[in-house]
Amino acid sequence: MPNSATTFRLVSCLIFSLLSCPLRAQTTRTDWRQNAASFDPPHWRAAKGSLDWWKIDGKELSCTLPQSTPAWLLSGTPTSGSWVIEATFEPPFLYRDEGLLLNTAHDLSSGLLVSIGPFAKLTLLRIKNGEVDSVVIEFPLAPALGSRVVRVTRVGASYDFWVDGIFVGNIANPLQERVTPPHWTDETEPESGEYGFIFQRQRTRIVRDVSVQPLNLEQKYVHNPVLRPLDGVEWEEKGIFTGSVMKESGVYYLYYSGTHETPPANDQPPEGITRAGVAVSKDLRNWDRGPNNPILQEGAPGEWDRALQVGCVVRTPDKRYALLYDGFNGKRWGGVGVAYASSPLGPFEKYPGNPVMTTGSAGQFDGEHVHLHTCLQLNDGRYALLYTGFGLAHDPSKERAGDQGGLAFSSDLVHWKKYEGNPVLAFAPVGTFYDAHLRPKGILKRGEWYYLFFEGAHNDKLWFDQASIARSKDLIHWEKFPYPLPSLGTGQDYDSIVTEWPVPAISPEGDMVLFYMCLPLGGYSQMPNDPNKLSICMTHLLNSTLDHWDDYATPLTSVRKLH
Repeated sequence: MPNSATTFRLVSCLIFSLLSCPLRAQTTRTDWRQNAASFDPPHWRAAKGSLDWWKIDGKELSCTLPQSTPAWLLSGTPTSGSWVIEATFEPPFLYRDEGLLLNTAHDLSSGLLVSIGPFAKLTLLRIKNGEVDSVVIEFPLAPALGSRVVRVTRVGASYDFWVDGIFVGNIANPLQERVTPPHWTDETEPESGEYGFIFQRQRTRIVRDVSVQPLNLEQKYVHNPVLRPLDGVEWEEKGIFTGSVMKESGVYYLYYSGTHETPPANDQPPEGITRAGVAVSKDLRNWDRGPNNPILQEGAPGEWDRALQVGCVVRTPDKRYALLYDGFNGKRWGGVGVAYASSPLGPFEKYPGNPVMTTGSAGQFDGEHVHLHTCLQLNDGRYALLYTGFGLAHDPSKERAGDQGGLAFSSDLVHWKKYEGNPVLAFAPVGTFYDAHLRPKGILKRGEWYYLFFEGAHNDKLWFDQASIARSKDLIHWEKFPYPLPSLGTGQDYDSIVTEWPVPAISPEGDMVLFYMCLPLGGYSQMPNDPNKLSICMTHLLNSTLDHWDDYATPLTSVRKLH
């Protein structure tokens, strides 16, 4: 295993090679966002105070204040996209208004401050109008003497914080108002900003081993959303969201769910009544709706599938097409049903014995709900279903409530046997961006690995669903990737509030792309003809992300130097 410095240089070189090599498709450079292979060296400037108070020697800086007066030092060059920043502070911070600046505007009108003093807490604060403003969030720390190593990782609008190699916590979209009660605003994370340091009391401080590196995991489609709800189509009026992707004879079929409100409302999930549709493409960029949409209708009032969501589409043993879906009866997501068609364009006819798989017994991980899922056919002809189960915590001091991933097998898509060791996709560590739930949604095999794409969420005052990946060689033992993919958008990106329900496909050029449900901040408006509705976005997952999984997937308790 190479050391961390070698690893990061290797990944950076791979990314640079990817960005600089001849492109296989004429459209690639204009279609996919080109991330920085490296950041420019800092051109330090004193945003407040005098540059004479600072001594700068490569990656080491020292600051001696002649009196208790503000000394703000900024890099002079912005960092954009996703990145990792690390620095060692000697002595540690003594005051809450001192520390590491992130995403700070050149004029100090906005930004973030990371401080770890004085009460054994890591505190994230806002910078507003040139002053240290309000607290965003605080994380408890173990007290320590001497120097402290602070590391911040930003992937999109999601931030991880580490101190002395120990994971501390996560927050997404920190500019949102986490008051009581919390509320959404239209303020998004900036695409870029400067980093730097604040010291405001009379004393000498030293900052060593300052390291700033881009973290390139994906390239989003620059024309997102790639698929929006159609104007004038009633069953899509509240939005559309991903179901499954199938490729056959050079044609891609993107199955999706559309949602709308119809009375009576008491048997509807929050998103309304849903039906299934399909869109068709040969290049993954230009899509046409199927001629038989909607291809699957919701059940009658009182039925188990009064609302439904597309799970996956596979070929049947008799070469028909099977659409698996989950259903809601007004009280619970009660299981998985199957419907059949002779064409991938549908329409699909429901199996009369639905649901073919239901919730587990009380006390089991899927005893309350069964919903989001994905499936594939194995080499031995069997079908594997990765599904979402929800169970209650009977003893909250010992267990958590929430969604986890289960596994089931079938030879005919009707009779399913759940794996006895479920859940196979279990809860992530508390504090991570996916500690509240894990919902399987898309799967693809690449080489010896199965890659499972799932939706996760963090138990925060504000709820941001973010997607990520797990990998396995046997469908039972899964390793989770430590970062969200696709990441929450920054700036004016359309996916700044959710990146949900990821489903993969292999592009005509041989690259892996993900389709996912997206929505921008402020996009929950109920106004007619609101352009910001649940839609489908697309991102290109870099081969280097999967090929060098082990180099990214650092254990949460290990020290990792990036310089």
